[in-house]
Amino acid sequence: MQMKLITTLFLATIIASSAFSQDKLYMMNGGVFDVKVNDTSNAKILVDFTKHDKIKKITLDKEDVFSIKYASGQEVIFYKEDSLSEENYMTVSEMSDYVAGQRDATKGYHSPGTTISSVVVGAASGLTGGFLFIPLLSPVPSGLFVGAAGARWIKIKRKNVSDTKYLKSDTYVLGYDHAARGKRLQNAIIGTGSGLIVGIVSAIIFKPFK
Repeated sequence: MQMKLITTLFLATIIASSAFSQDKLYMMNGGVFDVKVNDTSNAKILVDFTKHDKIKKITLDKEDVFSIKYASGQEVIFYKEDSLSEENYMTVSEMSDYVAGQRDATKGYHSPGTTISSVVVGAASGLTGGFLFIPLLSPVPSGLFVGAAGARWIKIKRKNVSDTKYLKSDTYVLGYDHAARGKRLQNAIIGTGSGLIVGIVSAIIFKPFK
């Protein structure tokens, strides 16, 4: 009787763990998602994505997926090297490092200084343009700031690197730089845009000349 109980509990544990086990989806842009893979036999990949206890069925292009690591531990790589392609010219190993760089930057890179500065520049531009009756010139300084933010050098911090071996990989650095620069540009655009709106509205409300 006791042996049957132990066996039953053991089987129940296996069933429960398999029910909650998920596959990992590694995207070409560095994104990593826990999903349940349903089908990869055609040009599309069909997965179940759970968010807020709701299951959503998603269809993905294989070219957007680097690999899938199944709950069993097996990994299937969908990326294929093509020396004649402008996008898939890297080897599988190089692209793996590139994707890892994007993943680490997406997860760990932050640019609070750029965000704060962009809001200040945007607000100052909006206020100046509004007070001088030339609001059309207000976006110019903001645009220059965004351009400068995109051109600035990206520093990789060791704490953001998932494995220090990647620091010796040029393609990892390239992937990290690409994702980090994208995040910084996005912050600069949102910051200057928000600041511009606040500055122009403030200038209209408090303009000394009416």
